[in-house]
Amino acid sequence: MPTFAELARSSGARVHETTPASAPELVRRIAREAGLADVRAAPSAAERFPAVAREFPAPPAGGPDARYLSVAASRMVVADTGSVLLADPAGGSSPDLAEVCVCLVDVSSIVGTLDDTLRFLGEEAAAKRLPADPVLVTGPSRTGDIEHVLTVGVHGPKALHLLLVSDA
Repeated sequence: MPTFAELARSSGARVHETTPASAPELVRRIAREAGLADVRAAPSAAERFPAVAREFPAPPAGGPDARYLSVAASRMVVADTGSVLLADPAGGSSPDLAEVCVCLVDVSSIVGTLDDTLRFLGEEAAAKRLPADPVLVTGPSRTGDIEHVLTVGVHGPKALHLLLVSDA
């Protein structure tokens, strides 16, 4: 059976393993390689990964046409689809508008199935803790036309990097 990382890679995501202390340098390297100087960390990233908050304390200002890298933290990841659940209750940097999205994944948040994720969302909704805009992301944005031509990055990030963060 394929692992989460294998399924995520097959959907076009780039998967990296890192530690909390090394995550900011890896984010900087990804931004450099993409030619992006503007890095915007969502509140969830800063909340769950303090080293990221120290390096990227506040999203810089930028208009809708600004090119930037968004750093978000997943609430949960789905092993059988290679998807990540993004749900930032405080709002913040929108990964769907970023040219590149970096998602910090706590390896302890990996669940087996989409059913597990839907159950979690149901519990969050029942407890009135569900953010207004939870999003399941599987790979970079892609769209196809009637000619079956696949285009990446039209309605969202051109690249998705998943940083599997563990203390080990």
